[in-house]
Amino acid sequence: MQTERFLAQGFLESHPEDAAAILERFTAEELAAVLQENRPRIAAAVLERMIPVRAAEVLASMPLERSRDIVEALPIHSAAGFLSRMEAVQRETILASLPSESVRPLRALLKYPDDTAGYFMDTRVLTLTPEMTAGEALGRVRRSLTHVFYYLYITDRDRALVGVINLRELMIARPRETVGSIMNSPVVHLTVNAHRQAILNHPGWGRFPALPVVNHAGVFEGVIRYRTLQALPRRPEAPGWAPVAGALLIGLSEAMWIGLSAVLVGLATGMKNRKAGE
Repeated sequence: MQTERFLAQGFLESHPEDAAAILERFTAEELAAVLQENRPRIAAAVLERMIPVRAAEVLASMPLERSRDIVEALPIHSAAGFLSRMEAVQRETILASLPSESVRPLRALLKYPDDTAGYFMDTRVLTLTPEMTAGEALGRVRRSLTHVFYYLYITDRDRALVGVINLRELMIARPRETVGSIMNSPVVHLTVNAHRQAILNHPGWGRFPALPVVNHAGVFEGVIRYRTLQALPRRPEAPGWAPVAGALLIGLSEAMWIGLSAVLVGLATGMKNRKAGE
């Protein structure tokens, strides 16, 4: 029995898509019994490959501790999609069990219909202000690398989107220059209520790997990455699915510069500390 369980877990981990196709034939309760015996990361990978309605039923059939752990292991958009398909009481019970840092971005996505920019955006994005110096901005980047995009967005005191700057521009700026003096504006953007087809057809993808999202008042709400769109379920009636070369190339540049910035900012900080100790 132990050998069979070990083999089953290995199959779930190595072939989550095939496992999902097989397991979908069973009831939600049977699926829950199988998946809750696995690590949350493995269960999450299988649930991601299932029909969202069925995945939501499976989560709702699990003990709260297991469903909570799996929701935390899911990509935020998948988690929001499954939670939005649950009964309100079940959804709120799971949300109440999550740590606050996980709940806030989930609730932000759940405010919007699941076919709009507001739903697809990532709200966990570092922003800068025009008054900051380049040196201060680099310090903030160093402390928040997990929330840094290749493009950094500038907001005023009312959180309105007023400009954008990329990491390279920031890193070569003089430390005492203000962000406002080197930022670029106006900013190509999406609105939170833009629907899937308008998002996919936006001309900005030819130039940028991510687009900022604002509300009706111009307030910055988050960012949609091109790679998020690539992961969306494809619809036969939706044209324009061919990869945009410009976005893909800039996406590689984004990844390179984010990694390089971590090294260079850390190096600069180390040199500053060493000089201070001399």
